Amino acid sequence: MRTLITLIGLHIASVLLFLSGFFSVSLLDTIQHDRETPHSPPPPLSRLQQSEISTTLCPGCYEDVQQQPGVPGSSGPEKNISKPFVDKLVLILIDALRADFVFTVKYEGSFGFVAEQMRNGKALGFIANARTPTVTLPRIKALTTGVVPDFSDVIVNFGASRLLTDSVVRQWALGGRRMVFYGDDTWMKLFPDTFLRSEGVSSFFVNDYTEVDNNVTRNIEKELLRSDWDVTIVHLLGLDHIGHLAGPHSSLVDPKLREMDRVVRKMYRFIENQSGNGLVVLFGDHGMTDTGSHGGSSATETETAMVFLSPAFRNANPPSVASIAQVDLASTVSILMGTAIPRENTGRPILPVLKQFLPVDALQTALCDLYAQLSVRRMIRDEEKHRDVFGLCTRNVSHIDVDTFDKILATETREESKAYNVISMGCAVIILLLVTACHLKAALRSRMKGENRGQRWMMAVLVFHASSFLSSSFIEEEHQMWYYWVSTVYLMLLWRCLTEKKTKGMCYVLGLMVIQRVLREWNRTGDKWAGLPDVGDWLREPDHNFSLNAVVGLSILSQLVLVYITGNARRSVPGIIAAGLYQIFGLNWAAWIVYGNLFVTVLFGKRTNPRRADICQFGLLCLITILVRPHNVVLVTGLMVKERFIRIVLKDLEIPNRLICLIYHSEAWCSWFALGNSNSISTIDVSAGFVGINFYFAPLHAVLILLHTYCGPIFWLLSFCCFFSLNKQPRICDWKTVHLGLGIRSCFGLMAFLSCTVQRYHLFVWTVFAPKILYESVHSVAFCFCMIGALLLKI
Repeated sequence: MRTLITLIGLHIASVLLFLSGFFSVSLLDTIQHDRETPHSPPPPLSRLQQSEISTTLCPGCYEDVQQQPGVPGSSGPEKNISKPFVDKLVLILIDALRADFVFTVKYEGSFGFVAEQMRNGKALGFIANARTPTVTLPRIKALTTGVVPDFSDVIVNFGASRLLTDSVVRQWALGGRRMVFYGDDTWMKLFPDTFLRSEGVSSFFVNDYTEVDNNVTRNIEKELLRSDWDVTIVHLLGLDHIGHLAGPHSSLVDPKLREMDRVVRKMYRFIENQSGNGLVVLFGDHGMTDTGSHGGSSATETETAMVFLSPAFRNANPPSVASIAQVDLASTVSILMGTAIPRENTGRPILPVLKQFLPVDALQTALCDLYAQLSVRRMIRDEEKHRDVFGLCTRNVSHIDVDTFDKILATETREESKAYNVISMGCAVIILLLVTACHLKAALRSRMKGENRGQRWMMAVLVFHASSFLSSSFIEEEHQMWYYWVSTVYLMLLWRCLTEKKTKGMCYVLGLMVIQRVLREWNRTGDKWAGLPDVGDWLREPDHNFSLNAVVGLSILSQLVLVYITGNARRSVPGIIAAGLYQIFGLNWAAWIVYGNLFVTVLFGKRTNPRRADICQFGLLCLITILVRPHNVVLVTGLMVKERFIRIVLKDLEIPNRLICLIYHSEAWCSWFALGNSNSISTIDVSAGFVGINFYFAPLHAVLILLHTYCGPIFWLLSFCCFFSLNKQPRICDWKTVHLGLGIRSCFGLMAFLSCTVQRYHLFVWTVFAPKILYESVHSVAFCFCMIGALLLKI
């Protein structure tokens, strides 16, 4: 036991060590981060770097922060970088505003005012491309700093803290620009003590898509009566919450878009009545998939709308909607407000917008300022090649052709390379290699009758599957591998039944094959075929609501019949009925019956009961039934039937215990993908954390989301316990079985870490390998804790 706990501890430590090296984050960084003063500046450039920038290009951009105005405790005369080119700036961020919500004919009536202004030449529309991960915190950082954020930001998305990187908000504060903010409280955590007036709302209570926006718009009405601000920032969350609850094709989307259109119209009319020289920017932080989630790199998640509206525009009517980078917003609004561009910015100014406000000489100088920043950070690939153009910044700015200069910057600017802590990553790989070797050595140390062939087949599966992590395509389509292994297992079991003339077993195996075929077609996942229609898509359509309720009802009835036939865990009947009431009628009190039933079952059940694992399993199934989307309830029933069939077949056949372990492990991850999960962050269903809950409590929501995501593997782990306990075979506390399960999991983690270390500069490292590392890390840690829990509860 002591050895096992030590290996599990080393396993978890290796995961944390690898993550800290891969994402270049550590506990010390977090502590230092929290100790920073409210307006701590980023590390200043060296004197040598500052001397390389001509003071005629960006006067005052790199002065010490203590001589800048607008910061509490600063000294020196108040001055702005330059006079702003717009009187009022309004930034309206609509969470999850996909590009097609604004620029397609289908939604033209929803954003009627915006579409009218674009036709009248008073608005410029762009498709702003975001970078993965497409979640709120890193996208806000990208929009305000002009920097592509680290993928590690997805880890702290639920716990934002003060932003240390230079940003437009900080530069506006230094320039004396007065800002007000209303909306997602993430902004107030990133920029504390910055806004003249502010009020935040929680972004994670996804059940609310009405009040969360009303609390913002009521403050907008008040600001329209004031004129003491220069910048108003509004972050509306209702559309994103609708996406998580019902998807982008829900009937709730159109009314919400019309509501957002009215907000834009109010702010536009206010600016029009003030001076006419203001600007309203409507944009999204990310999009959403057709299921309403986000976080991945698909087009619907990365392509967002960005529209600039102003009464001052003169015939701004381009022939088509152009594509830009989302990080281009930071440099554009900085120039318009007459403040320095954020120091680490990598975006380019959006010329069609700047041409509407800036005279040619100011635009030429602004481009030279950006070039100076990029050049001093060595981000221009080949300056010598374009010396004649870049040299004009110091010789004769007035001769610069802004379009040519902008195109050269677009093609010659390189991204800053990511710094990895290779030593930490390498040490983590070595530790996990030793842990894997110890687990497999302990598990395969002795041989029993009939186990030689099973061991060879098991090792072949391990090696082949783990080595597939070296390919990005195999990671994206990993579900195909698991479906293949499970189908192979069924063929193997069918062959055994044929050779041993077990007719009953043959029937059960054929039933398993049919169920497996249905499960894999219900939800298409992965990358290549995820967009193709499936059964789940058909049931989610509004016109098929009756069919959906019928499928849910039949699934619940089947669960009740199965409980009655098996004669086990009949105390779960109230939970099953309550789950059905919740899924069909949406009764929140029914969800709490399920929660209470599981709580009583786990905590107050007799530990000496030989059917304890079986009872816990049925309690878990009730919980799974309410957490999944309604169209997936039938999959929960399918898992129940599959588990019973497999238990009967394995009991009838003399299958080696170690091969049984592999069979259950394959079923666990096959079910994980069948329920709609993938190696993309966008398949995490946030709405599962709010089932039956009308209040916000972050730990509870996190636990429910985790249980929903890993309900399949947890179910099969309990099934594995049930098989050994009910058939009077060595239980889960048989050390060799435990070592084997942990050895399989650590082997997959080892290959994922090794693959990511070798291919850390791969083109898809952040879109494919990084999400896989996060998932594999959570897989490993969660599995370790589940095994510890099973041992402690003596299941």
